[in-house]
Amino acid sequence: MSTVDKKLMGQMLRFAKTVVITSANAKEGTSVSDCEKPGKRDAQYLRAIMERGLRTLPLEQRVLSEAAFDKRAFDLGKVFVIRQLGIWEMMSYETLRRDSEYVAFPELLDGMEKEGLVKRVVDTVDGKDNDVVMLTEAGKQMFSEQEEALEKRAEELFGNLTEGEKMQLYLLLRKVQGTPAYEPESPSDVRKRAGIA
Repeated sequence: MSTVDKKLMGQMLRFAKTVVITSANAKEGTSVSDCEKPGKRDAQYLRAIMERGLRTLPLEQRVLSEAAFDKRAFDLGKVFVIRQLGIWEMMSYETLRRDSEYVAFPELLDGMEKEGLVKRVVDTVDGKDNDVVMLTEAGKQMFSEQEEALEKRAEELFGNLTEGEKMQLYLLLRKVQGTPAYEPESPSDVRKRAGIA
């Protein structure tokens, strides 16, 4: 997968997540642009709503639903950790925990360690111990499988676009989310550049 495809897929995933969370934050009569940007608390808020709804179900359905919800959240948390470590090779435990939206992060990492996907080591730099997390061989294999699936999806979505069109889409998605890659030129800048001053 080309670098452009990777950047575009990442931006598409962030855009989809932003749309879902922003829509959930929207209140009646409020425009989407007035809503707060999604943050870490949104994952906790959505979980609280789900738990409240689950409490209205009969006990058997509640137990099954909670187990399915927890498994799904664990799987999503695992995908996030594998992806981050696959990209960066290793990360400090604190950075990984801070960036993860999975509420029960310590349990997630313990479970992944038991599955043999990650390992934690103590790295000493300048006399200071740092708790570092990295992928095992099994974790690297899972990352490769994720990359293959992502590549296949990117080909399905963007296969008929040129590299230039992909970059335009990437920049537009960034702009929609409020993170333009560059400042737009003013009409006077365009006239000066064209020599029409």
